[in-house]
Amino acid sequence: MATIRFRLSSKADKSTGQCEVLVRFFHGRFDQYAKTNIFVQPHFWNPTGERVTIPRVRVMSPEAKQLTTELTDINTRLQKVKQHIQESFIEAGAGKVQLPGSWLADLMHEYNFPKVEVSRGILDVMEEYNESRTTSGSNQSHARVCWRAFHRFLLFKDYNLNMALDDLTAEVMAEFLEYLRDEHTFYEVTTDESGKRKITYINGDFQKAFQVVPESRLPKERGENAICEFVKHFRSFYLWAIDQGLTTNNPFRHFSAPQPLYGTPYYITIEERNKLLNCDLSDNPRLAVQRDIFVFQCVIGCRVSD
Repeated sequence: MATIRFRLSSKADKSTGQCEVLVRFFHGRFDQYAKTNIFVQPHFWNPTGERVTIPRVRVMSPEAKQLTTELTDINTRLQKVKQHIQESFIEAGAGKVQLPGSWLADLMHEYNFPKVEVSRGILDVMEEYNESRTTSGSNQSHARVCWRAFHRFLLFKDYNLNMALDDLTAEVMAEFLEYLRDEHTFYEVTTDESGKRKITYINGDFQKAFQVVPESRLPKERGENAICEFVKHFRSFYLWAIDQGLTTNNPFRHFSAPQPLYGTPYYITIEERNKLLNCDLSDNPRLAVQRDIFVFQCVIGCRVSD
């Protein structure tokens, strides 16, 4: 049966007079010592009970109360150390697997100085997410539009461009949606007498952001359903990141996402469909293609919204 013992080091710190508590773990022939990083004044240490003794006081002054709290905390920490060693020994095979000579020392070092995992940046992981999915090209293209808009949002709000997955909150998401609704208001397009278009940036922060993260065309006004698509991409991205073990943060847990709105579908008659089909749109080839897609979807039972 494994045994865990505590004793006080004979070496005292010259400045504080405290000694470090050492831990001994043995199981059969396995016998190791390690430092606990817990320090105590020698006159409070009870070698028989292997714990600190809390002195009794008649008057609980603020100083006495503080001392009692500190000593009680040391005993609590010692119990946690003991529990951690026991659980770690069981996980390591409970003596059925040979452990290295530095097992206890390494265990206590990791316990007292745990490694801090740095959360990866959102923008960095977004592209990895896109490349990992087996989805349609149009869906990936729309997702990249979402990522670029988020990149501009970070620039516009002067947020850290390396904002980590762990740092995105429901409040920041709400700000992002407001930015998506307002982005088209940050510029103005006018046409002079010669027909030449001129772009005037109303908001200087947006101009800087758009120059860094441009689009093939300026952002248009977005409806609520379009906003919902952005939220959908972001939620899917975060669920994937959580599933990959990249974060435990889910900003959508407390985020009230807008819901898409759909109107009542109205079905055209065969005569109306044929009228569309036979309409001469040779002066607008792009619209003609959209018309052909719409007519085709009518024939196979689909419809184009909006």
